[in-house]
Amino acid sequence: MKKPRLLLTRPADESGRGAESARAAGFDPVCAPLLAIERLDFRLPDGKADAILFTSPRAPQELARHAPETLALPAYCVGPRTAQAAARAGFAVEGQGESDGNAILRHMAGRGCRDILHPRGENHIELQIPEGLSLLGVAVYRAKALPLPPEIVQALQKGDMLATLLFSPRTARIFRELVESADIRRESLALVALSHNVAESAGPGWQAVEVAARPTLEEALAAARRLWQGKAHG
Repeated sequence: MKKPRLLLTRPADESGRGAESARAAGFDPVCAPLLAIERLDFRLPDGKADAILFTSPRAPQELARHAPETLALPAYCVGPRTAQAAARAGFAVEGQGESDGNAILRHMAGRGCRDILHPRGENHIELQIPEGLSLLGVAVYRAKALPLPPEIVQALQKGDMLATLLFSPRTARIFRELVESADIRRESLALVALSHNVAESAGPGWQAVEVAARPTLEEALAAARRLWQGKAHG
C-alpha cells in the first residue's frame, strides 16, 4: 500500500527529526525547507533585565553562546519545544505557555517581572506588552525565505501530497505566497498547522486544514493521520 506523502517545511537542521518521526508514523515524508537560518552578531540592549522571554526554540542556544551571563535570569517560554531548548541551553525555565506570547507576558507580569529580555528572530510577531512591563528585544538570528524546488511544485500541482505541514505563521505566509506565484489552486491542497495562529496566517480557501491539538510535532502528525483517515473514508 502506498504511504501518504507529507511535505515538511521546517529548516534543514530540523528536517531530519521530523522526517524520521513522520516515517515512523506511517507517512512518506518529503522535506522542502521554507526558511534558512543565519546567526547574527548582536549586543544586548541597554537596561538591566530581570527575566527572559523565549518565543523561539532557536533563541536560547544563541543567547547562551553569546551572553552566558544571562543564564542567571529566569526564563519563560512559549511552547514545549522552546522550553526544552531553553533547558538544554542551561536556562532555568520558570514558566511555559502553549503558543501565545501575549498570554505568557501577562503571566510574567503577574509573577512580578518588569524588564524582560526578548531574544528573537529578525522577523517576529509584535507582542502586546502589558502596562508596567518593558520588553528589551534583540534579534539573535535571521530566517531567510526559500523557494520551493521545481520538483515539489510539480508534485503539488499534480496533487501528489496528502498535506503540507506548516510550523509557524511566517512559513504559512511564505507557503501561501509560493503557491500563488506557482499558480496552484489552494482548494487542491490540504494543510496541517501547528496552531490556530499558523492556520490563520495561511489564509482561507484550502481543500482542508487540520490543526494540531498541541503545538508539537507528534500532535501535528496525529492531525495528519486524521486528515488521511478522513480522505480514506470519504
